[in-house]
Amino acid sequence: IIGALREALGRVDLVFISGGLGPTSDDLTRDAVAAVLGRDIVVDPEALARLQERYQRAGRDVTEMATRQVLVLDGAEVLLNPVGLAPGQRLDGPEGQTLFVLPGPPGEFSGVLETHVLPWLKAHRAPDAPVLERLFMVGAVPEADVARRFEDAGLPPHGIAIGYCAAPGRVEVRLNGTDAGALDRCADRARELLGEDVFAETRVTIEAAVVRALDHRHATLATVEGASDGRLARALMDAPESRGVFRGGLVTGRNQLLIDLCGVSSELVCREGGVSEAVARRLAAVVRVQLGADIGLAVTDASWGRPDQPDGRFFIGIDDGTDARAYAHRLTGRGAWRAEWIYHIALNRLRQTLPAVST
Repeated sequence: IIGALREALGRVDLVFISGGLGPTSDDLTRDAVAAVLGRDIVVDPEALARLQERYQRAGRDVTEMATRQVLVLDGAEVLLNPVGLAPGQRLDGPEGQTLFVLPGPPGEFSGVLETHVLPWLKAHRAPDAPVLERLFMVGAVPEADVARRFEDAGLPPHGIAIGYCAAPGRVEVRLNGTDAGALDRCADRARELLGEDVFAETRVTIEAAVVRALDHRHATLATVEGASDGRLARALMDAPESRGVFRGGLVTGRNQLLIDLCGVSSELVCREGGVSEAVARRLAAVVRVQLGADIGLAVTDASWGRPDQPDGRFFIGIDDGTDARAYAHRLTGRGAWRAEWIYHIALNRLRQTLPAVST
């Protein structure tokens, strides 16, 4: 930590450190920062009072270890934590740099960032011309493929910066600039290049976008899945306002459960294999009826099929009572990464078919 901090202070004038502010022996960030800046470590009275009040309400004794959370560097501007106990700090470096020391847990980090850091940055470091942003959330397309579309089209033009933030199953694309007209023209071209792969132009999840689209159409959804390990149902359950839209989901990776719970005939499974268009359509239709939904969404998996099925193959079935369709996909890999990709692919496929679904 000491080496990284010294290197950072030698290169830039604004440094952020996150984590290592807790009560245990491995929380060494304060000590490292104090060593670099030559500061003493002291107890912050206001943070200590908040800690004592919190512990008293919980009926706990304030131990010496617990008070380590409210230690700060002498002379720091203390940034009280709206979520947890360990405050953040703002410090001046030896040559006029600014150093922020922030708690590590994501909720606490975000709380201190939004309450203290962002207002300070806006007041002290905002550029003369505001930086504008256009945002595209792209579903089920690899980051490299998204970037290639922009590069092949010669984007972005001079004066526009482009940034990518990728996670399994989605890519966030940011266009930034100070000229609103140029930024809008670039965004229009990006919208053409990305097409129906864009599921939102605000920072939302694919499940939230799907729930919103279903709610707009007054449609309900039920799911059955194997390849996504229950992530599809869990994501929909957690999505805002999903209670009126998502009826529920079945999660299974065993052929016998397919037959028993979903009423898929053993003859169909034996003839087509668990991974087939016919089974995917049948699963979507059955789960729609069983859970009383307008739309059924099914995700099969190679583990459901015959031994000779190639690894990585799965089908997505969608049924709305008047039309049943299935889409073939192949995705190699194992574990959580594959499951994350598959549930994003399934939701993105559903989203793309919603305009054509009768509701």
